[in-house]
Amino acid sequence: MRGAVALALALGLPRDVPQRETIVTISFAVVAFSVFVQGLTIEPFLRRMGEIE
Repeated sequence: MRGAVALALALGLPRDVPQRETIVTISFAVVAFSVFVQGLTIEPFLRRMGEIE
């Protein structure tokens, strides 16, 4: 679900909108970055908080 709304809105833009491809590309990049960064940092965070060994 993370980022699905942002991507759906970007992809739902009419094809004649100026810079549509740029908007879609940037939206995808931001969503992908947030998913990967949060996914890779959750384990160290949980270790620091003492939730996992």
